[in-house]
Formats: sequence, structure tokens, C-alpha cells
Amino acid sequence: VSFYNNILSGFQRFDILNIVKVLNLSFIGVGSIIVLKYVSPTLEAFFLWNIIVNCFYVIILKYVTSMRVKSITKLKGKFDRKIINSIKVFSIGVALYTLLGSLFPIISRFILSGIFNLSELGYYSLIITLSLGVMQLVYPITGSFFPAFTSLLKKNNSKEIRKLFIQSFQIILILGFTFCTLFLLYSDQILMLWTNNIMIVTETKK
Repeated sequence: VSFYNNILSGFQRFDILNIVKVLNLSFIGVGSIIVLKYVSPTLEAFFLWNIIVNCFYVIILKYVTSMRVKSITKLKGKFDRKIINSIKVFSIGVALYTLLGSLFPIISRFILSGIFNLSELGYYSLIITLSLGVMQLVYPITGSFFPAFTSLLKKNNSKEIRKLFIQSFQIILILGFTFCTLFLLYSDQILMLWTNNIMIVTETKK
């Protein structure tokens, strides 16, 4: 999925990509309700429906991507060490970032599991998930701007790169600051709206 997403993002066809994503999530959400209510109220039915929908999602993504790249001449695959070496520092940085990002949640929960009981660990996980919500605002923005940065860098247009960077930074700053402020001022209401459980709201404030 990421492979096809990146190709469509590289062509800056976010309109097509977002339509397919919205349709996929809509089929998963609405279909899951229908399956659980009218077919079989079991986890097996839920997961089976998700698998079926996501298989169609991959097929549709492949088809849409193929339509976008069909005009490109087919090239024979070739491994070139020079290209790898030219981006070695960048690749190592991305690899370390990905590795640490994957290990940190696991390590933190492993350490905290020996300090807190299971319910307290659950409250911690809930708060971490909610606080990371701001990143969910950032990822689509950076993903949208990245192909444009790449295109301008190839053209060596530093003036437009600077202009685009400032624009993207302002959008991220406004959205991030707004989200953090709302969470700071209305954390109880947000948790109550999300969980509908007054005990969780009370315990997470401790």
C-alpha cells in the first residue's frame, strides 16, 4: 500500500489518493457495522471483512497507479551502489529514526509495566495515543508538501523552496498550536467525548 501511495504522492495526485482512501475507510467502517449487526457479531467476521476490503483497496490502488505510469517507458531493474552511497547518510538517519520510533513505545511500556499496574498502564497508553494525535495532523501536510519540495530541489529553485517551506511551517504551526491549546484547555471534555467514561477521565487527571 505504501508503495502505491508514494507513487501517487510523487505525481502529486492527492485527489485520487484521498478519494480511494476515503472510500476504503468508509467501506471498512460502514461494512463492519452491517456485518457485525446482520451477519455475525464475532471478531472473526470483523477481521475477515477488513481483510476483504483491504485486498480490494490494494487492487484499486494498483490499477489507479498503473493508469498514471502507463506512459512511462519500462526500464530494466538495476542495482547501483553509487546511488545508495550518495544518500547513505540520509538513509541511515531515516533508518535510525524509524527504528527508535518503533522501539520507544515497546520499551516504555515494558519499563512502566514493572512500575504501574495494568489499569494505570492503560491510562498511560490512552494519554499517549491522544497526545500523538497532533502528529496525525502533521503527517498528511508533510506528505503533501514533500513531492513539491523534491520537484523544486531538482529544478534548483531555492527561492520557491523557501517560500513553500514557510507556507508549510505556518500551516503545521497553526494546526499544532490549535490542537494542543484545545487539548490543554478542554482535556476533560475531549476524553469524555472520546471514551464516554467518567472514571477514565478522573483517573487520567491524577
